[in-house]
Amino acid sequence: MIDARKNLIILIFVLAGTLISLGFLNFHKIDKNQSAQILLGQYNSPVNLPVKLSKGEVDYFTVNNRGRVVFYEKLDSMVYETNLDGKNKKLLTKIPNASDIIFSPDGQKLIALVSGKKYLFDLLNNQKVELNKKINMTSFSPSSEKIAFYTPNENSISISNPDGSDSLTILKTRISNLRLLWPEPDLIIFYPEQEISSFSLAFSITPDGKDFKKITQEEINSYTEKNRDHSLFINPNDGKLYFLRLE
Repeated sequence: MIDARKNLIILIFVLAGTLISLGFLNFHKIDKNQSAQILLGQYNSPVNLPVKLSKGEVDYFTVNNRGRVVFYEKLDSMVYETNLDGKNKKLLTKIPNASDIIFSPDGQKLIALVSGKKYLFDLLNNQKVELNKKINMTSFSPSSEKIAFYTPNENSISISNPDGSDSLTILKTRISNLRLLWPEPDLIIFYPEQEISSFSLAFSITPDGKDFKKITQEEINSYTEKNRDHSLFINPNDGKLYFLRLE
């Protein structure tokens, strides 16, 4: 009877050691491959692990309307496009010393500040155009065919082609330091820069300048909260871009 108990205890320790070893190897493999893995938690609910998308630090990124991630990597000054799982990574262009980058929704254009000058980069055709100095606080239209921009010394909001041509002023305002969002084809949102967290003083206007009104933070959230099934984030510890599926 005593021998049977000893054998049972030994068997339990052997099985426990095996499970721990397998668990260690599994976590080691996840860390090495940096691929999407799923673990089962206490209640058999899937827990997703972050997927590293960049090799170096990233400041600017977006998800284009085809569900691909586009980002600027400071390590090599390159603009990349990749799937959310990090696969099929594609080099789009190289832009040394770029900052204040704004991507178009289709991911085929971007506006960036380079050596004190603002440029439009056409990633599809590998072209760039220097923009007029009056083009500030820019936002692309949902179609990527137009931009809205704020001109500080005029306190005006205008729309134009992405290269600044065919410019049309749709509003002159006494509010300064504006930021712009263009979430819907017929809706442009603007608010003072200092109100970025509370949106207590936010307004909307149609691209033709005819419909102007004050809007609430709830209305803004309804337009800006997208891709709730996943999250892109920059890890504060290493500055790299990660993807995490939330569903």
